[in-house]
Amino acid sequence: MKKPNKYKQRRKKDRYHDLNMLPDDTREPVVFFGGKNYLPLFEKLTKSIKGQRTVFYNSQDVPEMPGCTLRLFETDANTNWHHLCANAFLDQKIRL
Repeated sequence: MKKPNKYKQRRKKDRYHDLNMLPDDTREPVVFFGGKNYLPLFEKLTKSIKGQRTVFYNSQDVPEMPGCTLRLFETDANTNWHHLCANAFLDQKIRL
């Protein structure tokens, strides 16, 4: 049986380097699709980005993300809403 790739077997204690390839002088927009528990990590990994940072969220409480544009994604889905949001973005149903 073939083992899954290492990046598919992440644990909480693992170190993530996914966004480390973004240069500090990046001026391209960076978009966040994810749950509120990942916002501190997104903020830490993108705080030096010079381009627009947009955070899509789906809650009654507006997240505090200094320096980011906040966009409410309205949906009845509570679970995996960020998948719907990312697909809507890719389908150009929502824009920055």
